[in-house]
Amino acid sequence: TRDPNEDFSWDNVRGKTIVGARIGGVPQMTLEWVLKKHGIEPFKDVEIITSLAFEAAVGAFESGLGDYIAQFEPALSEIEARGRGKIVASLGAEAGPTAYTLYHARKKDLEERPDFFLRFTRAIYRGQLWVYSHSPEEIAEVIAPFFPLIDLDILVKSMGLYQSIDAWPPTPVISEDHFLHLQEIMIEAGELDKMVPFSAVMETNLAEQVLDELK
Repeated sequence: TRDPNEDFSWDNVRGKTIVGARIGGVPQMTLEWVLKKHGIEPFKDVEIITSLAFEAAVGAFESGLGDYIAQFEPALSEIEARGRGKIVASLGAEAGPTAYTLYHARKKDLEERPDFFLRFTRAIYRGQLWVYSHSPEEIAEVIAPFFPLIDLDILVKSMGLYQSIDAWPPTPVISEDHFLHLQEIMIEAGELDKMVPFSAVMETNLAEQVLDELK
């Protein structure tokens, strides 16, 4: 929220303007799903700006556009640190676990290069184990070179916020329930006509093999 003194409730957004994201993207679909969960009809009860490039949204908000903004970390913590707003809610926590980030591969490649994909999956899992066994401070130190313009204390706060809502999955095995929930969000947003069977698009054998290896 732009108001640093706001005692936030979801009803507060009625009649206001949210700086959102592009139509059809997961961030925007998730925002719409959460609003509906709280009885608020997107684009009717609240205006949502969807025409901005994602990287331009923060600057536009800080320049006075909108009353609220939906963004990733560390952008929100930066806004708060500059005194331009206050973090009041987590869309991730509100929406619940979803299969938000996935890796795509052609079936032919999986069949022809299983060792490559096994090594890749093993690396992902080791990263997940490391994140779950280290503090926000330790994580921030490691990722800092990838965010050269972000203060370390902002990264520490961001990592702490993500850890507090279990933003990262504990294993590389995709949950069928989480995939189902993602599709529910997509259908509610009008971006998917019907459910796609988990088995039609998901390959979990490699991830399950890696889990067995690294027990």
